[in-house]
Amino acid sequence: MVLSAAPLGITPGSIQGRLGYILFSSLDLANVVDDLGSTLLDRFGSIAVLQAIPGRRMLFAVTAATALVVFTACTPPSTSPTPTPVPSTATATPVPLKPTPTSTPIPTPAIVNSPTPEPTATATPAPAATSTPSPTPTPHPGSTTEAVSAFPEPQPFQIPAAPAPVVPAIPAGPFPNPTPKPNPTANLTTKLPGGAGGLSVNGAEPSGEYTAENATISWRVTNSGPFTTNQTFTVEIRFDGTTVTQWTSKGLSRNAFIFVDDVEGLLSGITITPGVHEISLVADPFDVIAETDESDNISTRLITMIGTEQPAISPDLLPNLVPIPYSGKTEPLFASSHPDDRLTGKLSVDRPTHVTIAAHNASIQYITEKIELDIYLDDVMARRVVWNDLSANRTVEFAIDSLQDLIQISPGPHTLRLEVDPLNRVRESDETDNVYEVRLIWGVGEPPAAEVPFILELPPREPVTLPNFAPFRRFGWDAAITASTARVDFSPGKDSWLQSSDLVRIDIGFTNASRVDVPSTNDLMAHVLLDGELIEQLAFISGSSNVGSIWTSDFLIAADTVLPGEHTVRVVLDPGNLVEELDEDDNIFERTFTWNDGPDPEKGGSFQITDEEIAAAFAPLFGEMRREVRPVLGPGSGDRDWTPEIMAAGRAVYFLLTGRDLEDEGYALHFLPPDEFRDSSVASCMSSWVTMTSSQYEDKFKSCTRERGEVGFKTRSNGQIHLFVDLGLSPLDALGTYMHELGHGLQDLVNPEQTVQQGSINSRGLFEAQAQIFEAAGWRAIEQFTGQSLSSYPDIVQARTQFTDRFALRRDRETEHDIGYRLLWARALSPESAPGIASQLRTEGKLDSASAMELFNLLAELEPAAIERWAADLLARTDLFDEFEQIAIERFIPDIGPESTGHPALQDSNWTAP
Repeated sequence: MVLSAAPLGITPGSIQGRLGYILFSSLDLANVVDDLGSTLLDRFGSIAVLQAIPGRRMLFAVTAATALVVFTACTPPSTSPTPTPVPSTATATPVPLKPTPTSTPIPTPAIVNSPTPEPTATATPAPAATSTPSPTPTPHPGSTTEAVSAFPEPQPFQIPAAPAPVVPAIPAGPFPNPTPKPNPTANLTTKLPGGAGGLSVNGAEPSGEYTAENATISWRVTNSGPFTTNQTFTVEIRFDGTTVTQWTSKGLSRNAFIFVDDVEGLLSGITITPGVHEISLVADPFDVIAETDESDNISTRLITMIGTEQPAISPDLLPNLVPIPYSGKTEPLFASSHPDDRLTGKLSVDRPTHVTIAAHNASIQYITEKIELDIYLDDVMARRVVWNDLSANRTVEFAIDSLQDLIQISPGPHTLRLEVDPLNRVRESDETDNVYEVRLIWGVGEPPAAEVPFILELPPREPVTLPNFAPFRRFGWDAAITASTARVDFSPGKDSWLQSSDLVRIDIGFTNASRVDVPSTNDLMAHVLLDGELIEQLAFISGSSNVGSIWTSDFLIAADTVLPGEHTVRVVLDPGNLVEELDEDDNIFERTFTWNDGPDPEKGGSFQITDEEIAAAFAPLFGEMRREVRPVLGPGSGDRDWTPEIMAAGRAVYFLLTGRDLEDEGYALHFLPPDEFRDSSVASCMSSWVTMTSSQYEDKFKSCTRERGEVGFKTRSNGQIHLFVDLGLSPLDALGTYMHELGHGLQDLVNPEQTVQQGSINSRGLFEAQAQIFEAAGWRAIEQFTGQSLSSYPDIVQARTQFTDRFALRRDRETEHDIGYRLLWARALSPESAPGIASQLRTEGKLDSASAMELFNLLAELEPAAIERWAADLLARTDLFDEFEQIAIERFIPDIGPESTGHPALQDSNWTAP
């Protein structure tokens, strides 16, 4: 006979109990195991070591349980120094930015091998001013034809919709009866002894009242049947019906018993309310042994508990554990005979049942207590998973290859249940959302086939055999047709105030929006009409290779030739129809402008947002928005949409950092639910799909549909900078992503040549460095303006572990985001750093918002040709990485309370940004 013990979730330091067995019948002495020093393994992998206890005539074993836990990726916490007091005004002189260049070149699309041809314009004299219309003007062929807008929209790339998951078929009965048990040969009886051998306080006689820390437990299980059982069975202790711990015995001789004497610490750490509670001893809860009497396997005892005192704390400041779906699954408790399925079901007793579970800390607080996850089948605990702590807004996942290896399952319906923190070790803001239960049916034989995983396939394109002229808005232009006064300094493609007494410049742009070349010719024309009258004829050359090529041209309208009022400029491409095209309807486009009878009214002072407006924009960040870790939109978000608050806070931050109005910058903003964000990411990546060759189209699609884990991105499209944010994030996480993308956008505004020259991993790392420091500057501007902190983190083991793990990843990985942080560390601490940046970082431990923006500007001003050498030199300075790590690790704050703990969304920005 061999006996082993497996108290789940109990460490050697938390239990000082004694486990043993005694053979009472002299007839069974032959069953005694000779080698009492052998290692004992229970079915959970626990190791029990037999040891002799002096002065006792029995053998005892002390055990330590083991459990496997799979953790998802975590990010390190961060903190900030004492907040700066609120400034007296929000209109401090902004850090000067590099002015926008006078012209904005557009890179030749990657698919074009030859330079973009530019037309040669043959100007027609501007019309003379006249107050009397011509008697009978001959209408131009394009004057009566319907025109498209001069704000062209690119042809959208259609993302195939994913099919709905196939709901598993429910097995139909009748189900065969389970294999009957053999004739009873044993009988397990249980006992919770009284007196000193039963429930006691520190070994004394029962006093009638106990605490979780000082209650000790003893038990015994006897085989009173006629024969020995060699089957392994389990013994467990339950508290108010919840399993506290389990032991495993590998058989038991007849008339012998196993026992545990004075086990301490089983209830330690459990939150217990004062009053009467029930302790239960259950033998063979899985019912694996055929017994002569199954009714005597449970013993119970009522005890009075003093209870656990809880300090007063607001529920808003407590963590909250909730079951959530495992990665790639649809339910928190997944069970299927096919591990790769997404939906629960397709079960058979003849195949292993694969189970996944997951739990999430849906709060901004750290959990430092030990946490259990229990899986129950028909109210019997089949498995307990234990882990020691869980950081804010983090998830733990666990998978079981075969539930049948843990518990017998018969054909038919069963209830599967997941209980998170079943022993209430963690004090939570909501104790009602810890259980997830599902009713399932197990069939027999081969289960239904596994679900075929959905693969996003390359959308087919219609064959194209003809070119196609279409209006085109170059990057930085206001439209495909623009009008500006030539009397002042202006950039091509930009609109301005028009005055009748001024010379006016008209810019137009168009493209070959096809993957077929326009035939090479020298006599193509574009006619320009004003209110239906031809005023300009522009000649252009197609060139020999012009797929995706862009043509631009401009001409002047003389002063005093256009009366005040609204006038329509229309462009007709290929008016003689010399080129057969795929679509002839987009050759005519137009736009209406207003000529004014006076000069541009003088504008007021520089743009301002008042302190009151800024304070109102930041106020929500420190209330419910700060505590929220659920997505802005999507599953779990409830009815609250935080997008207006995110946009308002982003505009206030942009003003504080730049002195400019975000609404006047020309960004196209997209705040999208997760599914729409994913589709937009693919569509933006495939922006030039119309003009790609077949091989380019296929290769680009593979690249664009590769999982990148992005939650925001910036792109150029249709002449604008587009910023995208995934609303599947928490509100503050979405705001941080928004500020990060604004950093990308601002770089493109102040130095578009950098964007044109991007390509290497180091240049992409530079772009990330710019966005990372802009985001950090934004958070610090919020904290400095309000005098409150969003990024203070406690000096505890869990926080320091997160930091060191994150910093190690930033140093070792070669992704553009990691390279970006390394460039920031080295640039901020290098000898050639701007005056004050390195000094402030070394003395204060963190840059304030002004210094962070100064660092941003230094990075945004780099000449494209110098980026590669500049980055290589900085990345070689690993000594500066070491110095920054020592600086950043001092940002922990000792003795910080839960009311001051920072949001997990700010950890990366505040821990790993200078």
